[in-house]
Amino acid sequence: MPVPRAFCATADNTVPSAIVSVRAVKYQSAPSEWLTGDANTGWRCLRFNVSSPQAYVYGYVSTAGPDGAFTASARGDLNGDGVESAFEIAGKADQSIPRISPVLKETNPDE
Repeated sequence: MPVPRAFCATADNTVPSAIVSVRAVKYQSAPSEWLTGDANTGWRCLRFNVSSPQAYVYGYVSTAGPDGAFTASARGDLNGDGVESAFEIAGKADQSIPRISPVLKETNPDE
């Protein structure tokens, strides 16, 4: 019998906290920004961080449980014109088996 697994619960914060921090500039996050959550929640659960200067705001949202779903996102404004680009990847569980979308959703990717 398969062991039930669940996606990490939603991260309480995006890194950085606002798009203005990456509008036409790169943002150097502090390690502590990625240490939110615990073994089941947020960035700590995901074991995800960015240590070099970043051009995007990263976020992670999920619904809990063995048949949950998640969306991980990166939003930016590389040229500072106020038009954001966004990249999202989604996944869901089907009877506790994780299924990751083979398609990366892009919105205004050249912005």
